[in-house]
Amino acid sequence: MKSAEQPAHAEQIYTELKERGSSVNLSTVYRTLESLCEAGLANKVVFEESGKALYEYSDSTHRHHLVCVGCKKITPISSCPLAEYEQALEGETGYEITGHRLNVYGYCPECRKD
Repeated sequence: MKSAEQPAHAEQIYTELKERGSSVNLSTVYRTLESLCEAGLANKVVFEESGKALYEYSDSTHRHHLVCVGCKKITPISSCPLAEYEQALEGETGYEITGHRLNVYGYCPECRKD
């Protein structure tokens, strides 16, 4: 998962482990991923369109994602345009903001070629 270029769902990780000769169960993969998320070593991202949870290595970098509506490729974005907006909202509303999610949708360069 650490070397993956984009988030993966548990079934993808399970399939890769099986191909490498592991005798792990799919339920074990899910439990391990949840434990890694609780420990802060992985991030769980749920995209509303598919409803599937995707997991990615957590390097303590806050991320958002570009999602291709053509091929469904997901590309992490490391910059966050909402940090200042969060602070302004806290000041305006009195909320203590603990997080947010932002996914940007469009067509990747490969899909735009078609």
